[in-house]
Amino acid sequence: MTAFSYSSRMRTHDEAVGLVQALVADISREEVARSFAASLSARRLDWRSALGSWAAMQHLPTHDFAPSRYYQGRFCAVCELPEHGVGAGGPGFEALRANQKSLVRFYDTAYALADLATFRALAAREPTAEDRRMLAAVLDGLRALGPEARLGQLDAAIRKIFPSNKNQRKYVLEAFAIAGILRTPDVPSYEVQWVDADAREGELQTAHFYARDSAYPLQHWRGDGVDEAAIERWFGFLLR
Repeated sequence: MTAFSYSSRMRTHDEAVGLVQALVADISREEVARSFAASLSARRLDWRSALGSWAAMQHLPTHDFAPSRYYQGRFCAVCELPEHGVGAGGPGFEALRANQKSLVRFYDTAYALADLATFRALAAREPTAEDRRMLAAVLDGLRALGPEARLGQLDAAIRKIFPSNKNQRKYVLEAFAIAGILRTPDVPSYEVQWVDADAREGELQTAHFYARDSAYPLQHWRGDGVDEAAIERWFGFLLR
């Protein structure tokens, strides 16, 4: 385990990208999955959040800053980071991650940087038998949705399985789509490749107005089911 220093000083675009890449390399998929499962009965959103962030950042490439077409050129077209400095998150980030009452986008590289750096400092978590039961029930609820199901039915499929409100369940669903667990075959998946910020906001943006309330790629889910291979990669060792 690497001892990361994550002070409140500002970092350049290139420094921030390098630190995210180092954190992803230092944190294992299994650590993230264990913490996600352990969060279910305890309702510890700080344990849960890293799954979406790690999944989104696992293929982040080394790249030069390129001005975005969508953010007045002040942010990067590849990773959405500002060119001249990104901070460490601070109290605003902690409140966002702890409560998930406001907008969370796991592919926001600044959010993921703060999320993964603070996750690295947390003690190891081990899911209980009840957590494992809840995880299996969530996945079974999603499996039960047929091809006629639509985006709005995903919440009902996992409601009442673990302590949560609608926003918190939405973030679980968004993380599952980013991690490739919820299949979105019509668009590129963060589970297999990086998706540039400008592509995500441009040609890959959904044409369905109401679906835009959900993060990419969840907004493209159209009764496409779950990917059993992705479930095995993420949670197989917890479900056997």
